[in-house]
Amino acid sequence: MNTKKIHYLILATTGLLALSLIASLVIGLNILRKHSDGLAEVNLESQVLQNQQTNLAKAQKAIDQYSELNDIARTIVPKDKDQARTVRDISTIAGDLNIKLSSITFPASSLGDSKKTTVKETQVSPVKNIKGVYQMQITVQQDSQIPVSYGTFLKFLERLESNRRTAQVTNITITPSSSQPGKLSFNLTLGTYIKP
Repeated sequence: MNTKKIHYLILATTGLLALSLIASLVIGLNILRKHSDGLAEVNLESQVLQNQQTNLAKAQKAIDQYSELNDIARTIVPKDKDQARTVRDISTIAGDLNIKLSSITFPASSLGDSKKTTVKETQVSPVKNIKGVYQMQITVQQDSQIPVSYGTFLKFLERLESNRRTAQVTNITITPSSSQPGKLSFNLTLGTYIKP
């Protein structure tokens, strides 16, 4: 073998070694990049899991803190809008105090109608800032022909406000009797709360 052939052989070997070194570097960098991406993904999943665990701990603390309030709300707020029972409760309270009522009415509703109208489709509306609780308005009119005393009217209001189906009086209209001094007739708007 002459020196020229050896020289070409050494150049070819050096070239192959250089190409293999470059290929090894490229393959190694790709492998490192894949492992780095995998590690970053695992790190992100770990952070997400930590955040979820922190939120879960906060939610559990809130559940523990408000569970008593939730139990009280379940006890106080009815689960249905049983209008017949509400009318019966109001009528019983009025009857116990010898108050004659002329009407008890609820908001109009198109539920159950075969044709759609522009009237609200439900009688209840959601209570602002209290998820899952709804309010329904009830209008109570007392018979103006049989007025009652102011003391009797106050007792009626107290009993309505302590009744779980008529928890809040939202509007009162009082009309003094012109024929019987010291007596009055009234109209009330009540709010009842429902948590289905």
